[in-house]
Amino acid sequence: MASLILTAAAMNTSGNEPERNPPTDWVARDVLALLSEINESFVRLLADRAALTDETGTDFIGALRELLCRSDAPTKAAHAPVLLLDIGFHDPDWWTVLAREPSRMAALGRSPFPREDAVELSRATLMLAWHLSRADLASCLILLGLSLPVARIVGTLRPKQIDQIAESHYARLRPRWEDRPSVWQQLLSGTETDQASMRTFAIRALELSWASARHTA
Repeated sequence: MASLILTAAAMNTSGNEPERNPPTDWVARDVLALLSEINESFVRLLADRAALTDETGTDFIGALRELLCRSDAPTKAAHAPVLLLDIGFHDPDWWTVLAREPSRMAALGRSPFPREDAVELSRATLMLAWHLSRADLASCLILLGLSLPVARIVGTLRPKQIDQIAESHYARLRPRWEDRPSVWQQLLSGTETDQASMRTFAIRALELSWASARHTA
């Protein structure tokens, strides 16, 4: 997972307004590459949890255990056109307080993932969200699933704040659509070369993302 930070760090995290390239060019060249890495890494973490023999699991893991344990699950995740994880992206109250004093905000529970991996994945995701919220807000809402208020808050963060949030609040890292395992079943079922299955997932995921973006706008 080490390449995640290197890829994310290559984006402009100096606190300056990023260069505003045409959205289709920018997304195709930068966002989708990092998005693919993040999704693949996250599903590997989910697969590790699903593979634990003594893991009772959540309803989400239980419903998807067999699919997550398939060797092609991370590859399928890498082809997903939207972010597959969530970091409280529909909780503007939490983000409002967090942006003011991230070091004083109490951490929420325990993470089901190893700390080092969860911190790195959280940092890479937040770097991507920060950059995209400033360069192409619409894509930030649809591809990453941030609500509009949260996207605006994330866009104001400084690199130091992103590091503090990733280090202290990695337990907020959860699957996107955790309450909809059927969405994940559409992604993970079929074969690696099953374009119809991926197309069905992509359509549903984008529909859910669009509906959510309109609701929170």
